[in-house]
Amino acid sequence: MWMGFAHNDDVLGIMRDLAFKLEHHFPVGKSDFEYAFCYIMDKLELGGDIESIIKVSRAIWSLTNRIGGYGRFNFLPSNGDYFFAYMNKLGTLHYLLRHSSHKGWVKLMMNILR
Repeated sequence: MWMGFAHNDDVLGIMRDLAFKLEHHFPVGKSDFEYAFCYIMDKLELGGDIESIIKVSRAIWSLTNRIGGYGRFNFLPSNGDYFFAYMNKLGTLHYLLRHSSHKGWVKLMMNILR
């Protein structure tokens, strides 16, 4: 079961391209991203039984590379067990890495962290 995505994209061209015709999954809204998500779900479903994470990764990579040909397409999908990240244009996906403020071990003393 696939869950929601975090995304940013600009791939409007796929909505007009007959090669990206939807068959089983259809968007609720009118955004290019909802359309792309439905296309990916159609193809993953039609591809048969995808059991291994390697096959799933390759299938997602192949589909998103096709979609990414229409513009910026970054997203973070999850199937509930695995979390994937995809970026097709350098400099368009940003992240923040945080480290804890303490070094080494934390010791609880009189209900106060030090």
